[in-house]
Amino acid sequence: MDLIQSDGSAGQDPRAWQMHRFEADAGLLAAAQRVKDRYTRGRVVDGVIGSSDMWNSELDRITHFHDQFGTSVEEMETAAAAQVAGLAGVPFLGIRILSNNITNGDAYDGGTAEACERFVIEVIQSYAKQRDPH
Repeated sequence: MDLIQSDGSAGQDPRAWQMHRFEADAGLLAAAQRVKDRYTRGRVVDGVIGSSDMWNSELDRITHFHDQFGTSVEEMETAAAAQVAGLAGVPFLGIRILSNNITNGDAYDGGTAEACERFVIEVIQSYAKQRDPH
């Protein structure tokens, strides 16, 4: 999403970038939903990932994105990956794991990345099995 569009800014220019939405691939989303109960380090939820080229650390800004765009989380990578996948014709699903962030005040836990990797493998295996049940 283009986060610089505000009243009186260059974002008002009709040639300025607009917010884009990248829909999840239905098959990948279904695969993730089939295996979500296997994730035990927290809970898996469907949601909207707000992705931009800037770090968001202001609670009021994060609340604004949630209220205006329905975001569940904000980060800096998923939109770029979705755009590349779309251009290449590759099915895409954004999967994020949350540990320490400004909204929950938790301490950093390096194990969250490993837990996410294990869940992504489960999703890929579920997706592959769905596409080729043999």
